[in-house]
Amino acid sequence: MQHLHLGAGGLGLGLVVCTTAAIPEIDVTLVQRAVGGPQCKLALLKSRQKYYRQVFPGSDLKEISVPRVLDSSDLDAIRAVVMHPDDILLTTALREGALETQTDLIGRLLSERSSLDLSGKQIYIVPCENTVGQLYKNLEGCDFGPNVHFLRCIVDRTCKYPIINGELVVHTEEYGRWTIEKKPPFTDPLIQALSPYGVEFVEDLQPHLKKKQWLVNGPHLALAAMAWSYPARTDRLNEFASSEAGQHLLLGVLAESSDAYVLTEPTADPSGVFQFSQSINHRFSSFPDRTSRVLSRLHPDSLESFLRATYERVVRPATAFQETLDRPPGYLYLTLRTVHRLIYDRLWVYPEIQS
Repeated sequence: MQHLHLGAGGLGLGLVVCTTAAIPEIDVTLVQRAVGGPQCKLALLKSRQKYYRQVFPGSDLKEISVPRVLDSSDLDAIRAVVMHPDDILLTTALREGALETQTDLIGRLLSERSSLDLSGKQIYIVPCENTVGQLYKNLEGCDFGPNVHFLRCIVDRTCKYPIINGELVVHTEEYGRWTIEKKPPFTDPLIQALSPYGVEFVEDLQPHLKKKQWLVNGPHLALAAMAWSYPARTDRLNEFASSEAGQHLLLGVLAESSDAYVLTEPTADPSGVFQFSQSINHRFSSFPDRTSRVLSRLHPDSLESFLRATYERVVRPATAFQETLDRPPGYLYLTLRTVHRLIYDRLWVYPEIQS
């Protein structure tokens, strides 16, 4: 199987590529968009290393081999990977909105591949971004034939943006989960390749997405909003999470969000949800994350996107809690008031201070 991945940011290197690069039967090609500062990282991979290092808190470095590295202007080389007479996994992990700029290229490659006689070999397109735009949704609606499959997924791992420290390094938390929807029997080759290496496949992705938004993204946003609005504003999110004030807020939001999830999700296992929420507290308190990274969309240019995310991650569980228990969720409402205050006082997070 061939794996073509678009995007050399933290999530791409810290979860997606490091997963497939460990599978002997998969040949990985990494593609970085040929724009801006990341080119120095790409050049380091292409010319000197063919690998990068993944760092977990308190652990040794893990070396990830990347045998083929391209930039997005290497169209002939990208085309050669997609036309390879093998099953293809095409993943993306780009900054918000950047996937939209790649839909035309992806569409042209899929059209050409669908015209070839490849003996039933499949191609799977799996975007790993939290949200996809209308252009990508339009692409999903196109008919490229029976061997082209668009699959949604959920990725859950906190990853810092890659840095150069003599070599290319990406810092991530140890926890990591990649969940992909399955469409049997078409996804059987993908499941056979990835599931032995920890990738989960589910027929209904929605409960898993809801769980991530309500129990991971929402509490993360609540914690970051409070840390940014606190009198002694801090960009060291894990330190605030470990403080008395941070723990008080985090445990309260996790309790309310967990109750809302269990009461509105028929497939939820209450004991499993409780254990998962406990692990979230540990993850946020132990990984050296930055408040400005979590709040990177709290800015006039991306405010609509920030508010949409807030609605999905905080307003929805707050509403579910109120409707099912007939009482207000104090910590979730506190989060919404805090977000409102940040916007009202224009306490923006500017791009230059993001990690």
